[in-house]
Amino acid sequence: MEEELIYENKIYRYNHFGRHLAARYGSKIHKVNINAGFTCPHRDEKTNTGGCIFCDNRAFNKYAYPEITRSVRQQLAEGIARKKNIYGIEKIIAYFQAYSNTNDSLERLRGRYDIIRDFPEIVGLSIGTRPDCIDPQKLDLIETYTKNYQVWIEYGLQSASDAVLAKINRGHTLRQFLDAIEMTAGRPVSICVHLILGLPGETRDSMMQTADLLATLPIQGIKLHNICVVKGTELERLYRRGEFAPLSFDEYVQAAVDFLERIPYEITVQRLTADSPADIFVAPDWARDRWKIMNAINDEFIRRDSFQGIRV
Repeated sequence: MEEELIYENKIYRYNHFGRHLAARYGSKIHKVNINAGFTCPHRDEKTNTGGCIFCDNRAFNKYAYPEITRSVRQQLAEGIARKKNIYGIEKIIAYFQAYSNTNDSLERLRGRYDIIRDFPEIVGLSIGTRPDCIDPQKLDLIETYTKNYQVWIEYGLQSASDAVLAKINRGHTLRQFLDAIEMTAGRPVSICVHLILGLPGETRDSMMQTADLLATLPIQGIKLHNICVVKGTELERLYRRGEFAPLSFDEYVQAAVDFLERIPYEITVQRLTADSPADIFVAPDWARDRWKIMNAINDEFIRRDSFQGIRV
């Protein structure tokens, strides 16, 4: 087991996505994050439903505003050049990250996605979206890229508890997420699911129930991270009023390991931490040190003599 988990001279007790990519392509792979100018149906003027209580896309992507003037082509060209010059990376995954990247017409989606064909360095396409922004026609379009690229679709779930989803004003249900998984499964498109630990109203039991559900689904990756409080959000207002407290560092590490022990080892782990730009970050302070968090999670696996999937 340990030899299989070695990556960059370190033993990982979980299925590290970087190791997975390096094994597939024979070298390191990096993502270039893209804001393609799409929006979120939960935040636009038509619905006016306010979005998730924690949401400010700057927490994930500093270019996450539709009015940005840099085109997709510019973002890719600059991002690829940066990866080459700084890290010596020659193979890239184009990551359509900001907002909901299937929230538009088929024509507009195709026009944005097709730009990757002009960059020979790109070997993969990853599309972040919501489970209520997908349909068979959009999946048919996305599937066409699998002829030339490894293609991922990343569905934001956050929690499998409908009560928690309602509390965070998520705007979709667990049933809609399961429908999206069913529509996608069986296609040559890999599925990654986004989860957040420590959401308002969430308990340890509900977090573990989410893990147990994911273990039964035909998915290939997860992104797991802590909740961050950022300025100007409803979550910040709850935090300032003393109505919400993020997990402590130790609580998050324990919860993350408990969660991953329930996830089959063949499912890749693509993320374990989250922070935010300093000018909008509020809490928790420990989230600023991503390497400390990742090392602590791995160390906890070692302390337990455990590994991802041991409880499946």
